[in-house]
Amino acid sequence: MGVKTVKPPIRAATATTSKQGRQLCDKYTLLVGKEREIFQSLLAFDTASLPLMQAIVNGTLTLYLYENLFPNRKKAIAVHRILSPWKENRVRLQDLIIDPVPVCLSVIQGNNKFIDFDITPLVQEWHSGTAANLGILLKPADNSYSKQSGISGFCSRNCCNSLCWPALHISFIDYSTAQNCNPTLEFDCRVSTGSVVQTAGTLNVLQYMYTYFVINTGKSGALIALQISPDGINWITEGELNSIRPGETKPLIPNSIAKYARLVFQSDESGQSASLAICVRGYLA
Repeated sequence: MGVKTVKPPIRAATATTSKQGRQLCDKYTLLVGKEREIFQSLLAFDTASLPLMQAIVNGTLTLYLYENLFPNRKKAIAVHRILSPWKENRVRLQDLIIDPVPVCLSVIQGNNKFIDFDITPLVQEWHSGTAANLGILLKPADNSYSKQSGISGFCSRNCCNSLCWPALHISFIDYSTAQNCNPTLEFDCRVSTGSVVQTAGTLNVLQYMYTYFVINTGKSGALIALQISPDGINWITEGELNSIRPGETKPLIPNSIAKYARLVFQSDESGQSASLAICVRGYLA
């Protein structure tokens, strides 16, 4: 298992449809929210350097939240796949095409801290070439922001402190090494749930007897299930989505033999977000 960090992004910009709103945008800040106008932010990362022999198991976008009006109010930010080309110095939202279904949702609260967005499915598609890497758009989730909620500001790639630059952390398994001879399977990651069903990284489990352990480390409930696939394209959900309460740990064991496995998860209640720790343990069958 390895981790590669892509930092900083090759492009980053804040966009709004209003000329008045554009006056509040600068190259140091990525704005998301509402204050008379709707502010949305765009990011693009170069993932071309990842070798094809690597299997992506997790992709996490990390942003530093340094400005948050009304920090005690919970607000959800949605991440969408961008489907059309765009220029950093001249973004026209009315010409931008995005996937209407968000890749993930993250609930933010507080200030001066790092915020993670799990965009694993999108990074996997970029790496495999099944989707064009034109970047992502961050926008207020439906009904999450209001005029009273204000704007959330994240450090951009021009921030004076490089520790706060936007970063994409990618976990992978390198099949060009002796991974296939490894007698044990050990994989760990953390995810945040949203109102839509999401998936954690795909693992090649054909050689192993294994168990998924899911720990709810958050303050809200979640729904989880194990999915298996013979080819990484066609997926079968093992049973129904199971509820997991805050502080609870649940094991998930497959009922059938398959080449690939992954965890699917979702918030138990709309508007809430749970933090899940995923631990996979296995041995050669």
